[in-house]
Amino acid sequence: MFSGKYILLPILLLSIFTDSVLAHHAAVVFDRSRSIEKSGEVTHFIWRNPHLIINLEVTDDDGQTELWKIEGQALSALRQAGFDRDVVHVGDQITVMMAPMKNGKPGGLIQGVIAADGTSYSMDSSEE
Repeated sequence: MFSGKYILLPILLLSIFTDSVLAHHAAVVFDRSRSIEKSGEVTHFIWRNPHLIINLEVTDDDGQTELWKIEGQALSALRQAGFDRDVVHVGDQITVMMAPMKNGKPGGLIQGVIAADGTSYSMDSSEE
Protein backbone atom coordinates (compact mmCIF):
# COMPACT_ATOMS: atom_id res chain seq x y z
CA MET A 1 0.00 0.00 0.00
CA PHE A 2 1.27 3.50 -0.86
CA SER A 3 1.77 6.05 1.84
CA GLY A 4 0.58 9.62 1.38
CA LYS A 5 4.17 10.87 1.48
CA TYR A 6 4.97 8.95 -1.72
CA ILE A 7 2.23 10.81 -3.53
CA LEU A 8 2.86 14.24 -1.97
CA LEU A 9 6.60 14.33 -2.62
CA PRO A 10 6.38 14.18 -6.44
CA ILE A 11 3.54 16.72 -6.44
CA LEU A 12 5.52 19.06 -4.21
CA LEU A 13 8.67 18.77 -6.34
CA LEU A 14 6.71 19.30 -9.55
CA SER A 15 5.05 22.43 -8.19
CA ILE A 16 8.38 23.88 -7.03
CA PHE A 17 10.10 23.34 -10.37
CA THR A 18 7.08 24.46 -12.40
CA ASP A 19 6.95 27.77 -10.52
CA SER A 20 10.68 28.32 -11.02
CA VAL A 21 10.51 27.65 -14.74
CA LEU A 22 7.45 29.82 -15.25
CA ALA A 23 8.85 32.67 -13.17
CA HIS A 24 12.18 32.55 -14.97
CA HIS A 25 10.67 32.68 -18.43
CA ALA A 26 7.93 35.15 -17.60
CA ALA A 27 9.11 38.05 -19.76
CA VAL A 28 5.58 39.42 -19.40
CA VAL A 29 6.86 41.47 -16.45
CA PHE A 30 8.56 43.82 -18.93
CA ASP A 31 6.74 46.50 -20.92
CA ARG A 32 8.15 45.77 -24.37
CA SER A 33 6.10 48.59 -25.90
CA ARG A 34 8.33 51.14 -24.11
CA SER A 35 12.03 51.85 -24.06
CA ILE A 36 13.88 53.86 -21.43
CA GLU A 37 17.52 54.80 -20.99
CA LYS A 38 19.48 54.83 -17.73
CA SER A 39 23.14 55.67 -17.11
CA GLY A 40 25.11 54.72 -14.05
CA GLU A 41 27.79 52.62 -12.43
CA VAL A 42 27.82 48.85 -12.72
CA THR A 43 27.76 47.43 -9.19
CA HIS A 44 27.17 43.77 -10.10
CA PHE A 45 27.62 41.85 -13.34
CA ILE A 46 26.82 38.20 -14.02
CA TRP A 47 27.50 36.52 -17.36
CA ARG A 48 25.99 33.08 -16.89
CA ASN A 49 23.43 30.92 -18.63
CA PRO A 50 20.66 31.44 -19.11
CA HIS A 51 20.80 35.27 -18.88
CA LEU A 52 23.06 38.20 -18.21
CA ILE A 53 22.38 40.31 -15.10
CA ILE A 54 23.56 43.87 -14.48
CA ASN A 55 22.93 45.91 -11.35
CA LEU A 56 23.27 49.59 -12.20
CA GLU A 57 23.46 52.35 -9.59
CA VAL A 58 21.73 55.37 -11.12
CA THR A 59 21.96 58.87 -9.63
CA ASP A 60 19.05 61.22 -10.30
CA ASP A 61 19.14 65.02 -10.65
CA ASP A 62 18.66 65.42 -6.88
CA GLY A 63 21.71 63.25 -6.11
CA GLN A 64 19.63 60.29 -4.93
CA THR A 65 20.82 56.86 -6.03
CA GLU A 66 18.62 53.98 -7.07
CA LEU A 67 19.66 50.42 -7.86
CA TRP A 68 18.35 49.14 -11.20
CA LYS A 69 18.28 45.37 -11.74
CA ILE A 70 18.56 44.64 -15.42
CA GLU A 71 18.26 41.29 -17.18
CA GLY A 72 19.66 40.42 -20.58
CA GLN A 73 18.53 38.00 -23.23
CA ALA A 74 20.06 34.59 -23.78
CA LEU A 75 23.85 34.71 -23.95
CA SER A 76 23.77 33.40 -27.52
CA ALA A 77 21.70 36.44 -28.62
CA LEU A 78 24.09 38.79 -26.83
CA ARG A 79 27.11 37.19 -28.50
CA GLN A 80 25.44 37.62 -31.91
CA ALA A 81 25.23 41.34 -31.13
CA GLY A 82 28.99 41.34 -30.44
CA PHE A 83 28.45 41.69 -26.69
CA ASP A 84 30.49 39.37 -24.46
CA ARG A 85 31.64 39.06 -20.86
CA ASP A 86 34.56 41.44 -21.42
CA VAL A 87 32.40 44.42 -22.46
CA VAL A 88 31.17 45.34 -18.95
CA HIS A 89 32.98 45.30 -15.61
CA VAL A 90 32.00 46.30 -12.08
CA GLY A 91 32.81 50.00 -11.69
CA ASP A 92 32.16 50.87 -15.35
CA GLN A 93 29.95 53.83 -16.22
CA ILE A 94 27.49 52.59 -18.87
CA THR A 95 24.18 53.51 -20.45
CA VAL A 96 21.47 50.87 -20.83
CA MET A 97 18.41 51.02 -23.06
CA MET A 98 15.72 48.71 -21.74
CA ALA A 99 12.10 47.68 -21.70
CA PRO A 100 11.10 48.73 -18.17
CA MET A 101 9.24 46.58 -15.69
CA LYS A 102 5.46 46.93 -15.88
CA ASN A 103 5.14 47.35 -12.12
CA GLY A 104 7.32 50.48 -12.12
CA LYS A 105 10.11 48.96 -10.06
CA PRO A 106 13.67 49.89 -11.10
CA GLY A 107 14.55 47.17 -13.56
CA GLY A 108 14.18 46.07 -17.13
CA LEU A 109 15.10 43.88 -20.06
CA ILE A 110 18.16 45.05 -22.01
CA GLN A 111 17.62 46.38 -25.51
CA GLY A 112 21.04 47.99 -25.90
CA VAL A 113 24.16 49.14 -24.08
CA ILE A 114 26.68 51.91 -24.54
CA ALA A 115 29.81 50.54 -22.89
CA ALA A 116 32.34 52.55 -20.88
CA ASP A 117 34.54 52.87 -24.00
CA GLY A 118 31.62 54.36 -25.99
CA THR A 119 30.90 51.27 -28.08
CA SER A 120 27.17 50.73 -28.72
CA TYR A 121 25.54 47.31 -28.70
CA SER A 122 21.99 46.68 -29.86
CA MET A 123 20.27 43.53 -28.65
CA ASP A 124 17.15 41.94 -30.07
CA SER A 125 14.89 41.60 -27.04
CA SER A 126 12.60 39.11 -28.76
CA GLU A 127 14.83 36.12 -27.96
CA GLU A 128 14.52 34.73 -24.48
